[in-house]
Amino acid sequence: MKGGDGSPLLSADETPAKHTSTPAKLMTSTPVLQPTKRCYMSPDGELTESPQKLVRHPPRIRSLTFDTPVKSSKVSEVIHSRESSIDDEIFDILPENLLLSIREKEQKQLEEKDPAISQAKWRKKMILSLPKFFDMIYFLFQSIKRSVITKEELMHKVLSSHLEITDRREVEEQLRLLLKIAPEWIHEMWAIA
Repeated sequence: MKGGDGSPLLSADETPAKHTSTPAKLMTSTPVLQPTKRCYMSPDGELTESPQKLVRHPPRIRSLTFDTPVKSSKVSEVIHSRESSIDDEIFDILPENLLLSIREKEQKQLEEKDPAISQAKWRKKMILSLPKFFDMIYFLFQSIKRSVITKEELMHKVLSSHLEITDRREVEEQLRLLLKIAPEWIHEMWAIA
């Protein structure tokens, strides 16, 4: 479209004219990039520049060697002496009564790990609590005003009325010990169903 004086008019439908100073006119072709020279490690361990063509080399296989430590008695003695010196330093700082209680607790833990010792301690505990258990049963028989009761009913009443006893096995063991120690006071009879 042209105006009245013959000059071109701009319309929204046409693209504006590009000036010669735009980068599109200045750069008509992409410049050629020079390949970078790469360095590679030679077998001698020196850096050298690679030739223009890439040369493929077979991969070098490196063997991994690990030095395995050898235990020697000297090393273990040094470690043991260091540990004992650290322990001695700690023991020097702590009061004597605290050290004794720590050693006693360690000894108890070692004893508890042995099943024979722990079972003997448990049995001793059951024997020591037997007089209290006997009194408990005696008062139970007085309260129900009977002289005969089933074993299951007795165990249920003991467990339900005494909250400090939580283990059924404990009640069974105490009953067994009571039958063995005082058979004239308590004994088992088979009931006819």
